Amino acid sequence: FFKQKTAYEIVDCDWSSDVCSSDLLGIGDRIVGVSGPYDDHPSAALDIPEVGGAGDFGVDPNLETVVGLEPDLFLTIAGGDAWKERLRDLGVTVFTIDAIDLDDLFGDIETVGTLTGASDAAATLVDSMRATADAIEVRVADLPRVRCFFEVYYPPLIAAGPGTFIDDLLRRVGCDSVTAGASSAYPEWSVEDLVAADPDVYLVSSESGADTAALLARPGFDAVRSITAGRVGIVDSDLVTRAGPRVVEGLEFLFIVVQDLAG
Repeated sequence: FFKQKTAYEIVDCDWSSDVCSSDLLGIGDRIVGVSGPYDDHPSAALDIPEVGGAGDFGVDPNLETVVGLEPDLFLTIAGGDAWKERLRDLGVTVFTIDAIDLDDLFGDIETVGTLTGASDAAATLVDSMRATADAIEVRVADLPRVRCFFEVYYPPLIAAGPGTFIDDLLRRVGCDSVTAGASSAYPEWSVEDLVAADPDVYLVSSESGADTAALLARPGFDAVRSITAGRVGIVDSDLVTRAGPRVVEGLEFLFIVVQDLAG
């Protein structure tokens, strides 16, 4: 399907993944386009032309801009079937990657390595990431499980639910999420249900912008025992939601924070 080239030009159109992965694969200098300003790691990505901003919600790529860059490969995530087909009709090779857990991510990195002629670098990177995850698994095995809640956004209170990348990371660091039985990936959670669930640890995405004092100022949150006890951890959202090599940094951070707060 793809012919290997010595100088692929790539549009990496997925801020929820991580341009860093392309950098660590040694192909960062071949990325000719990114989705938008949220593609900010490594810092060199800020100087790469943006191709996003089209469509009814401003999240689709501008097809004219993409075609003008003459990429050999367009990387993206699931969804957008209509504009993907249009790009293919215009002669652009589109490939979808959409990791939902760490094992998926390992496969995606290896696949991107194969597509771009960086298989060896991809294998080395995955081996390093897997070693970190395996070491944490060994440490978690002898520790008691911790019941936790992960706040993605407020208001309203949105939690990380089952089937999310965050949920996979939480399980790997010894967390049993109190939202595991939710019917959607990012459920809206009531304060009453939160109080009833009584998590041991309360984790907050940095995007939510809350610390313990801010949480306690919210209506009803002073009844959540983990919050009043100060068992609150603020997590850099980039490290746990962007599917790239930095995820293992997020995994290590989650392990340290969760076990420290629970202890």
